[in-house]
Parts: sequence; structure tokens; C-alpha cells
Amino acid sequence: MITPSAGTKLYEQTFTTGQVFDRVGGRTVKPHMHDGNYVVASMHKRPWKKQLNLLMGYLYFYNPVWLAAILLRKKTRVSQKAAAMQIVGMLGVTQTIRRTFSWAIRLMFGQVERLNEAPGSALPMRSVEGHPASHAACGPTPPTPKLLVTLRVPKRQREPVH
Repeated sequence: MITPSAGTKLYEQTFTTGQVFDRVGGRTVKPHMHDGNYVVASMHKRPWKKQLNLLMGYLYFYNPVWLAAILLRKKTRVSQKAAAMQIVGMLGVTQTIRRTFSWAIRLMFGQVERLNEAPGSALPMRSVEGHPASHAACGPTPPTPKLLVTLRVPKRQREPVH
């Protein structure tokens, strides 16, 4: 799934092509939802199917059948670690399902509102002269601050070295 990640080649393009969701079923897409577990960008007609496919992939890999297969093998350190990872993975999948299943329902029945521009930086990036920095993040530039404060630290007198 496409998840817009700042600094990647396709970051701005995913926004300008209208793939990135702003709100779904009245719920705003939060930054933590860009972790790869939520479908937050897609041109698919039914993005909820993509969300359920993600969950099915996790369930295919982390499940009691794989755990049983590992436990029936010859006992080695590798198989013990694999069994432990299956248990940890199954616990993680239950939490992922708990968090993302309601998102799949929103994708299924809710209205999807999309973004057409990448968000700007929450912190204004300025050049030394106070103008917008040439390397500033994409998106709308925050307004120039009204007051710039310059702190000057007095130079210490050097003591002679003996």
C-alpha cells in the first residue's frame, strides 16, 4: 500500500494526484495512521478491500497453524525463537485488528475526502534574512514571524596563559 512518507521521491505526487485521504467517514487521518497498517492513500474504488487484505496478510503469517507446525518440528534454538515470534506476532495482530477494523468499516461506508496538496511544516523554516528558506518543506509556507529576537552573548576576556 502507498503510505506517503516525507522525503521519498513520490511524496508530493501522492498528494497532488488526490490519492491521500484527509478524512474518512468524518474521522481525520492522523499522523500515526501513516504507519503502514492503515490504508490512507489509494485510488482503488473499494479501499476497504485493501485494508482487509492487509489484515489477511498478517493473519496468514501469524496464526496458530504456523505455531503448531513450528512446535511439531525438531526442537532447536531457531524453532524456539520462531515459536516465540509467532506468539508475539499473534498478540500484535490482535491489537492491529482491534485498531484497524473500525477503519475498514469507515472505508466501506464513509465518505472519503482527499487532499490535493502536501502539508507544510508545522515549524516555519526561514533563511538567515527571515525569508522562507529555499529548502523549506513543501506545502503552504507559514506566515513570517512578527518579531525576531537576536541574543548577543558578551565575549569573555581572555586570561593570559602562564
